[in-house]
Amino acid sequence: MKFSFTLLCLLALAGTVWAQEVDLVFVVGDGVSSAELRAGLDPAATNGIDAALGERELPPLPPSGTFEARFVGTGVPAELGQGSYRDYRAGSSAFEGEVAHRVMWQRGSGASIAIDYGLPDGVTARVEDLFGGVVLRETISGSGRLVVANGALTEVLLTIVYTSGVGTPITSIQILPRETTLSAPMPQPARGGVVAFQVGLPSAGPVRIAVYDVTGQQVAEVVRDTRAAGDHLFKFDVETLPAGLYLVRLETVESVRTRSLVVVR
Repeated sequence: MKFSFTLLCLLALAGTVWAQEVDLVFVVGDGVSSAELRAGLDPAATNGIDAALGERELPPLPPSGTFEARFVGTGVPAELGQGSYRDYRAGSSAFEGEVAHRVMWQRGSGASIAIDYGLPDGVTARVEDLFGGVVLRETISGSGRLVVANGALTEVLLTIVYTSGVGTPITSIQILPRETTLSAPMPQPARGGVVAFQVGLPSAGPVRIAVYDVTGQQVAEVVRDTRAAGDHLFKFDVETLPAGLYLVRLETVESVRTRSLVVVR
């Protein structure tokens, strides 16, 4: 009976869907790694850890050099212990006022910190340093990205401003690449058939991808088109290529990227 009761509890937890009345998404990243943070309002929320709303206290920070981002309770009306990826406060979609959250991060191998956000109508936010906005003070709304230019900052005060008529929350965010990227063709080495590679574009614009042999002769043009910002998957059939070494070249207005492709028979 004890085993059956435990199994039922685990199944119930696995099927739980956290449904906060106002759920806001922020993604903090360093260009290599990222963490999704959620804040908002719910009538059942407290200033502590609310397991029923999907909040849980995180373990201590990982070793230096490993990326991490989380909400912490220092200096704001929240008791989050070591921190949490979620920080909901008492309220509803009819709430009007300001709620302060504190966000900290530890940079990993990435170059700089950026915060991607998605805020519905009726919600804006201020992001400022802990010195009263001397180094950083920005107001954000809608969807976008805030780049934290000052590399010395490791914490910010995130003040969410709610006005009447909070719209439908934006529950997912497309994180745009910070620079043009071209992944290695896979599988590699290619033995025939189709290889695939991913292209990351920080902004919309013309894209050309071509394949060259070791003499510099173009053997194929994969795409010549205008593409939106974001990640794109391209495929190329190498069935007709002789065995050898090839170069996949990506050209955009801003940059050129190349990757090697090995074909074996």
